Amino acid sequence: AKKKPRKSIVVNSDTENDDKENELTSRISELEYKEWVLALKEREIDLRK
Repeated sequence: AKKKPRKSIVVNSDTENDDKENELTSRISELEYKEWVLALKEREIDLRK
């Protein structure tokens, strides 16, 4: 049998771990994005002074 590509949904402990890792990285990037947006807003405010 050929191995299915990783993105296919398989109920398996390995994919569960991957999902948790993906969740973590997406949370981290979400936080980084929010921080970046805040930094941009702060810079805008500084420029207006």
